[in-house]
Amino acid sequence: MDKIANNKKARSVRGQLLRWLVPLLAIVMLADSAIELTLAGRQLRNAYDDALASVAIAIAGHLHADRGRLALEGGGEPIPSPQDVHRAYYAVDADGSRIAGDLPLAFSSSSKDPPLVLHDLTAYRHDWRVAVYRAAISGHVAIVAVAETTQARTAAQRELLSSMMLGNLVQLALVGLVVWFGVRRGLSTLLGLRQTVLARQRHDLAPLNYDDAPDEAGPLILAMNHALQQARIAIEARQGFIADAAHQLRKPMTALHAGLAMLATNIGNGAEGERAHRLLNESRRLSRTTQQLLAMAQAEAVVPAQRKSLDLQPLVVDLVKRFFDRAIDRNIDLGAEAEPTLVDATPWLISEAIANLIDNALTYVPSGGCVTVRCGVRNERPFVNVEDDGPGIPAHEREIVKRRFARGDRGTSAEGSGLGLAIVEQAARASDAEFRIDESNGGRGASCWLMFPSIDH
Repeated sequence: MDKIANNKKARSVRGQLLRWLVPLLAIVMLADSAIELTLAGRQLRNAYDDALASVAIAIAGHLHADRGRLALEGGGEPIPSPQDVHRAYYAVDADGSRIAGDLPLAFSSSSKDPPLVLHDLTAYRHDWRVAVYRAAISGHVAIVAVAETTQARTAAQRELLSSMMLGNLVQLALVGLVVWFGVRRGLSTLLGLRQTVLARQRHDLAPLNYDDAPDEAGPLILAMNHALQQARIAIEARQGFIADAAHQLRKPMTALHAGLAMLATNIGNGAEGERAHRLLNESRRLSRTTQQLLAMAQAEAVVPAQRKSLDLQPLVVDLVKRFFDRAIDRNIDLGAEAEPTLVDATPWLISEAIANLIDNALTYVPSGGCVTVRCGVRNERPFVNVEDDGPGIPAHEREIVKRRFARGDRGTSAEGSGLGLAIVEQAARASDAEFRIDESNGGRGASCWLMFPSIDH
């Protein structure tokens, strides 16, 4: 489940919303910045032009008629620009001749032009902005021109651009943060739903809570609940079929086994007796398979609510006693090393798992071998260990034999259903335990471990 969640993380709703919203907001803000910069640049240009025109008009206001000619008050002293510009010049022409000023540019004004004209030109390796004002004073035509280089305007525009870009970047960062927080806050319910699903136990097929979910998630939750219901129905039908089949087979199998045992006893030795004994062994194996199928069906239906605190010591001792007669018949040394060991598990399921481990060991260990069943605590984890000195299980088969109806090649002709270790694996999963197969300490045989989580975990 966690792996699936990590694989889907790149396609999360939050990620998709942020990947769509943030670029769109950035585009909108850039467009807004461009419009603002254009408008601000136009206002800045107009302010400089108004100031330049004001100077020209102010100079014209100092012109007066003197002895039939126009003269500039102040003895021709230059009138400074009211702005802090890089360089500024002016010139005053009256009746076609220069009467004052230091403007090194040629300029002209036609009677067809408006009284005030502003234009750009390039001269002396500089860009200039020129304001030309034409006025009629005491019957004379006066033309006042004021020019300034554009360095100050360009510097002001750069400063305006940098300040606006910095402000917009800060604004974009703040808007992105607000969007991220808003999306996260808005999706908190969905994230809570995700955590609820991930925290569920493997067997929990109860419907999801619909009341606290947002409206947008309602159809998804309804679909999930429908799928959970269908899965629950399918699982219950499968388990019911297996359980019913196993129960229905148990009684005739028991009768068949008893009849074959009686027949084999009455016939005695010889070819017919050998055939009867083979049939008896087959019926015994079929009966065992039926029992294990029932155990597997019941194991798959186990839910965490069925667990309880269980001491493994008396359980291990009782199971070892149950297999004593079989061990004696096969001349196998079966022993127990049990310590008080508490686990949180389903009693009958753990009993079935340990019984399968002992049965598996007795099946494959040759006559004269040894099987030891242990329980205790190792590294603060309760465990059950069944160790034998039989043929063992090759490393490449240790995961395979945990599957249903899978049997490893141990170099023996021992019969089995292929369900024993699969039931152990199922029991381990139902108990949040780990089923591990190692090599025995002596380097020969198998050592099967059930490692449980701590009882206080």
